[in-house]
Amino acid sequence: MWYLSTGDNLIKPVAVAVAVAVAVLFYKATTTNCIEGGDDMDKKLTDEQLEELAREKQREYQREWRKKNPDKVKEYNQRYWRRRALRELKENKVK
Repeated sequence: MWYLSTGDNLIKPVAVAVAVAVAVLFYKATTTNCIEGGDDMDKKLTDEQLEELAREKQREYQREWRKKNPDKVKEYNQRYWRRRALRELKENKVK
């Protein structure tokens, strides 16, 4: 069995797991409700605003990726529409 050594005391793994879980829960409770802005921002972001900001960053990244990889975008779209056509053919055969 593994023990965490802290000075003269040995802590059992269960106690360590509980301590870590408490620390994680405390961190989540203090950081998920709002996040403070940078130097010039005096406001706090709500969860919804943070999610929207994250979605916008993701959209921006995807736009940049598509600009840099037009050949992959074309290939992916061709594969998608091929699968879609095959699925539609199968559905029409079943009816």
